[in-house]
Amino acid sequence: MTKWNDEKLDIVVGRTLQIGVIAAAALIFLGGLGHVLNVHTFNSLAIVQAGIILLIATPVVRVGICVLGFALERDWTYVVISAMVLSLLLFAIF
Repeated sequence: MTKWNDEKLDIVVGRTLQIGVIAAAALIFLGGLGHVLNVHTFNSLAIVQAGIILLIATPVVRVGICVLGFALERDWTYVVISAMVLSLLLFAIF
């Protein structure tokens, strides 16, 4: 097993943000396109809303990954700080 370090954490966090934003943009685009073209085979508004929810959830997932990554690095100060940020984000959402 390879050692978990800051560089690996940066790569995982960056890739997570890229995938989340690209997927959210794709959903919003497809929902908007379906709405403009008046396609009745799927609910365009629901697709756009799913994209917006994914866009909102992406940074929350990022902070969760940071909590896990810092725990694997045994950097307890940043685990506590990231966990507090995550709890505030979740409190604000729900």
